[in-house]
Amino acid sequence: MSQNSQQASTNPSGALQSVLEAMKIEPELVRRERDNLLVRRAQCEILLLRLLATFDPARGEVDDDPLGSFAAVSAALETQLQELESAIASFDDLGVAANAGEDALSLIGLELDEHVRRVAEIRSCLAQLR
Repeated sequence: MSQNSQQASTNPSGALQSVLEAMKIEPELVRRERDNLLVRRAQCEILLLRLLATFDPARGEVDDDPLGSFAAVSAALETQLQELESAIASFDDLGVAANAGEDALSLIGLELDEHVRRVAEIRSCLAQLR
């Protein structure tokens, strides 16, 4: 490995460094809410996988009532998506209320954009399955 690539792997870029610094000083509440968003999104992803497995015995257990299971998991997924959207809105407000620095607000914005994008993808997938 060349010396330049070794330095690049040990010294983060200026943009990454500023993000890391912003994360170090952000309030505990912001960190907890960030974790909460990740957990809620993971729950949505798991429910989507369960939904996909409902009609594919190779991907999951054989279901005696796939339509009933689909309806139940679909409703649970819809509820989780609504809770995630609510958490996204709260997190956006939280960053501003916590007087987060410019770098921290930029990071929050990027994270929120990613969550919103994924919610839209999950909703699209759910609509196609219905």
